[in-house]
Amino acid sequence: MKKKQSEHRYVKYNEINNIIQEHDPQYIIIYSGRNDGKSYAAKEKILRDFWERGEQFSYLRRYKADISDVNNVDYWADFIPDKIQEITGGEYSTMMYEKGEFFLANVGEEGKMQKGVKCGVCHALTMEPRYKSLQFPNVWNIVYEEFCTKGAYLYQEPATLQSYVSTVARSRPVRVLMIGNTISRQNAYFREWGLMGNEKQQP
Repeated sequence: MKKKQSEHRYVKYNEINNIIQEHDPQYIIIYSGRNDGKSYAAKEKILRDFWERGEQFSYLRRYKADISDVNNVDYWADFIPDKIQEITGGEYSTMMYEKGEFFLANVGEEGKMQKGVKCGVCHALTMEPRYKSLQFPNVWNIVYEEFCTKGAYLYQEPATLQSYVSTVARSRPVRVLMIGNTISRQNAYFREWGLMGNEKQQP
């Protein structure tokens, strides 16, 4: 008899909220196969947190090359326009990126972008020392995308990430969502933080 395949399920943003309500963690690691909704759920959470409570976010990647203008706009492509309109009650329809910052926006006449409110910032972990002298008092959520890598990690990367988080947080309880794929379960973070049971966990 043919084995019945398990029903495919997607990560939902309210599952992230449930984890926070039950355990109040500072770091949440979300990893599974591709196209399981991890990034979508994280984006929905941070955008809802901004719209409902004014809590801005930081979109974090490993290298400066990962945060080019095109890449940062494309990150929100699956939210434009429907999901952004849903979350903002129709007030905004798209996302705009300018000089390291994200803004909710609309498309005006002749396709001209109309910049609205600032909702987040975009940073690269390799540039962490440059951020130490800056202040980010309105950032409450950090999303580190693709923290798992098949390539090389930065030198002492877990410590660098924690230093970055301290820079953003100062004395506030910011939240860190770390998004990765199962293809790289053995990584610098699991070794450094002693997360040795992850191989046996279900995605």
